[in-house]
Parts: sequence; C-alpha cells; structure tokens
Amino acid sequence: MWTPAPTLGGGGGRAGIGGGEDAVSRKQAQEFRARLRVLREQDDPRLCSDIPCLALFVVYLTAVVALAGVAVALQEPDWLRAGWDYHARVCGLDSQMLLRPFLYWPDPEQLSLGLCVHRCPSIEDFERALKVTVPRAEPLLKRETGWGADLQISFSQAARLQEVHIYPTEPALGRFCLPAPETEIGLSPV
Repeated sequence: MWTPAPTLGGGGGRAGIGGGEDAVSRKQAQEFRARLRVLREQDDPRLCSDIPCLALFVVYLTAVVALAGVAVALQEPDWLRAGWDYHARVCGLDSQMLLRPFLYWPDPEQLSLGLCVHRCPSIEDFERALKVTVPRAEPLLKRETGWGADLQISFSQAARLQEVHIYPTEPALGRFCLPAPETEIGLSPV
C-alpha cells in the first residue's frame, strides 16, 4: 500500500489544505534553504577558478601543437619520442647514434646527463664493475679587474671527465634504461 512521503515539518498533511502545519513546514523549509545557501551567493559571489586553468591548458596545447609542427616541418617526428644525450644528439636517430637507441642516466639525480647506449646495462655488467665516463663541471667563476672604463670581467670554469660505476637497468618503452627493481643506485660492486 502506498503512503505519502513525510514533509519537512513532519506533519503529513496534504498540500494546500489545512493551514497551520503546512505553513510552518514551508517556513522551516525556507529557513533551511537560507542556512544552506546552496547555489545562492548574492552577498559574496565566488570567482570562477576554471578560467586560469583554461588559460594554462591553452598554453599547454599551443606548446604541444608547436612541437608537433616543428617535428613535421623537419620531417623527423621521431625526435619527439626519442631520448637525447648530454650532447643534444638523438639516441637511435642521429648519424653517430644509429646503433645506440637507449638513453641511460649514469646519475639519475642529473637528468640532463644522459648517455646514448647500444643496450641497457645489466646485472652482469654491474657485477663486472663496468664504468662510464661522464663530464663534471665546477661552478662558473666570475672575476672582475680594473675600475670604471678599465673594468674587465672574465669567467672561468673547470670541466673534467669522471668515471662512474654503472647500475643494473631494464629497457622501458623501447628507448629508456630505467633502474632494475630493488636496485640501490650509488653502490659499487664488491
């Protein structure tokens, strides 16, 4: 058997007939809605936060379209997905790097120091204590001599090559060498 749903006032009377309870329940409902202020912000309207996000998204899309346009204009769209070593050579695509399709980071904390390799270093390579040579640079030094019109400014920086132990990696996405599971980077083999 069907029963009518209770009203906010709890009176259960029929709408439009009677008087006291329906008037009270309508008044309570209006007060309740006023307290909730759902979708009603006449006093202090909120600002739309989607506009700055939309602007950032448009900038992102513009950059993606520009990169894709450059790749198509150069007739080499593969450079978008390939890794780049620290000499700005594209792994597996540049003439010198055709046989080195994988990008390996000898020091994962310096992502700008990638190397193109023919295969990813394995646990066997790690156990044989293989090393790779990477460049290291000291901070740039500025030296000023003279005064006024005779002021001379010179810059110097020391660069050296350093051998670094490799760590075991596994190929990822067909172009990157990522650390193998449970690899502790920075340890040298015993």
